[in-house]
Amino acid sequence: MFRETFAPHNTAENMNQYANKAFGPVSMAARMSKPTAVTIVGEHQGDIVAYALMFEAPLPDCIDTTAPTRFLERFYVDSTWHGKGLADRLLAAVRDAVLGTEARHLWLTVWDQNPRAIRYYEKRGFTLCGHVDFTLGDERQRDFVMAIPFKG
Repeated sequence: MFRETFAPHNTAENMNQYANKAFGPVSMAARMSKPTAVTIVGEHQGDIVAYALMFEAPLPDCIDTTAPTRFLERFYVDSTWHGKGLADRLLAAVRDAVLGTEARHLWLTVWDQNPRAIRYYEKRGFTLCGHVDFTLGDERQRDFVMAIPFKG
């Protein structure tokens, strides 16, 4: 799903370099085994069509809170499922998982060249609060940081 979203806008070399590192079995196992990690998977007929991964992570400077937070590092829905409500169901499951913890804020990063995702998050109450650099292969890009508070 990562490649589906970003490959048309990036070189194959940069995509391969990043994907091999970030989505390889060692990297994914390390992320999913973090003590606060929650992985949510959407399946259809045995195929993974959506997934989310969140955990506790150091906050970027633009988020000013002492309340516990969760970082939504991965949130992907296969394009064949866009517009069918799956993303909202996945986000609802993420919200339920956050509310089951002491966390009171959820934050994420989204590529500044992905207007569809930015609009989606804004419509669901996330607000833009800053940006961070993101390295894809040998190219430095910019991600927006977006956050939403949750009441317990």
